[in-house]
Amino acid sequence: ADADHLKTAEDADHTAGAGFTFFTIDPSDHVDQKADHYDDEILSEKFGAIAGEFPWVDEYIGEERTLPSGTVIRFDERSVRRAAVKYGIALREAIRLASYIHKKCEMLGTAYELEISVDETEQPTTLVEHYIVGDQCRVNGVRLVSLAPRFIGELEKGVDYIGDVNTFERSVVDHATIAEMLGPYKLSLHSGSDKISIYTAFARATAGRFHVKT
Repeated sequence: ADADHLKTAEDADHTAGAGFTFFTIDPSDHVDQKADHYDDEILSEKFGAIAGEFPWVDEYIGEERTLPSGTVIRFDERSVRRAAVKYGIALREAIRLASYIHKKCEMLGTAYELEISVDETEQPTTLVEHYIVGDQCRVNGVRLVSLAPRFIGELEKGVDYIGDVNTFERSVVDHATIAEMLGPYKLSLHSGSDKISIYTAFARATAGRFHVKT
């Protein structure tokens, strides 16, 4: 049973107390849904308002990661700053709640599994954004069993995938590589009901390390 869409410590108290052992943290209230549409001027302004809160930004700028697929993840200043504006506060709150869940379950003497969802956005999660989220979870001691990025295409409840399946699979291969590097953790497909056309591709791209939420 999945204690889904957890946003507060009170949510964790209620669900852990009821016996749940799988927790999905949903920090979507803190995601800047407009970040992908900001021009350089607005992005600079938005980043300036939070710059001092996220020292990890400077650690990533200028870095590169080459994946086995040949894809190169370039952590240029714009993409890292956009990641901070889009996900920075959400990531911080998710890590805080993850720590609270850990302490709560430790107090109760129960094992648990933890998922973080960052799929509640109109625009897909970039590889830079996924890497930063996964890496910051790792360095802060959050052991993810799964992460739900926002995949390309349209994932609407109760209908099949809308988009090109081959393009979806190529994208998932790179996301799965990041999950393997930083975890390993599963990739979670949210709004996963009736996505008949992509189940095989999703399983193949993740080498079987996946979770489907319906």
